[in-house]
Amino acid sequence: MKLISFCLWGDNPKYTEGAIKNAELAKEIFPEWTCRFYVGQSVSSIVKMRLEMNDNTQIVEVPEWGNWKGMFWRFWPASEKDAEVIISRQLLTSGLKAIRGFTLCVITHFMLFRFLAVCGEPNEDVYPT
Repeated sequence: MKLISFCLWGDNPKYTEGAIKNAELAKEIFPEWTCRFYVGQSVSSIVKMRLEMNDNTQIVEVPEWGNWKGMFWRFWPASEKDAEVIISRQLLTSGLKAIRGFTLCVITHFMLFRFLAVCGEPNEDVYPT
């Protein structure tokens, strides 16, 4: 799964509305990707419902209220098995469009690097003895 990962806590519209706008923008800009929002208990049920209305969105409820440490929740997919590729983003609406080209370039180079890393070294699965 290709993920755009966000963290959200509190009730500041700068972030709650930014989350909703990012989910909508991602549908246009990254149609094959899923937005995964790690949300604290301080996020209202209305905001969660508005996020869930987008078919490209998953909500992971974090059993914490949320504070500055919550900004690291968005990195959790790095250790989750269902994530093929991850973009970790802040919840400000500016920038999602701007990162599209850069992200695709980085992903392409990363995949090429991974391909070369796998093919460049003998390994039991690729070169059985």
